[in-house]
Amino acid sequence: MLANLFSGMTFMDNDLIAFFAGVGLLVLYLIFSALTEMGTKLPWKK
Repeated sequence: MLANLFSGMTFMDNDLIAFFAGVGLLVLYLIFSALTEMGTKLPWKK
C-alpha cells in the first residue's frame, strides 16, 4: 500500500518525506511506550 502511495509522489518533496518519516517514528515510539507500559498488566507477560 505504501509503495503505491509513494510511487505517485515525486521524490523531490524531501521536506514532505522527512515530515512523514518523523511522524511515523513518533507514532511508533508512542505505541511502543504504551505497549511496554501496559506490559506489566498483560496476562501473558509474567
